[in-house]
Amino acid sequence: MANGHAFILDREDAAFLRIGHLSILGASRGPDNIPFVARAVGYRFSTDLREVTLFFPKADAREMLAHIADNGKLAAVFSLSSTHQSLQLKGSDARVGKAVKADLELVNSYCRAFVDHLEKLGFARKAIEAMLAFEPDDLCAVTFTPSAAFSQTPGPNAGRAIGAKR
Repeated sequence: MANGHAFILDREDAAFLRIGHLSILGASRGPDNIPFVARAVGYRFSTDLREVTLFFPKADAREMLAHIADNGKLAAVFSLSSTHQSLQLKGSDARVGKAVKADLELVNSYCRAFVDHLEKLGFARKAIEAMLAFEPDDLCAVTFTPSAAFSQTPGPNAGRAIGAKR
């Protein structure tokens, strides 16, 4: 819980986040407010969608991970590549942990689904696989509690706050 309140997404947004092949970018900011962005190679949500874990290759996300260790802040954007529908979750309690064996299976499944989805859109399979490539022992888990959510789908509602605190 963030600030003593549980953050709740509506059914439509929760269903969107359960799509298994969303593009995920995580972003942090350092003490000078300069952002750093890294591509996640998988994700999972707690059953109640109140906690999110993103998986990153440490080699690609070192600066972001250092920012998270320093200030706990993370923004994550989830996008459906075929429609550009996008949702951003923000949290201030992010923490970096180790990925376990079950996480690796989840990440591999996500990567296959994401590659398949983009290939159907006409992207070269090998290029997408290269973009998602990682060494299993370099994988880390970043877990946070969303405290705010925003529509980031291009159009008149982009940036609109969504969800409710209860």
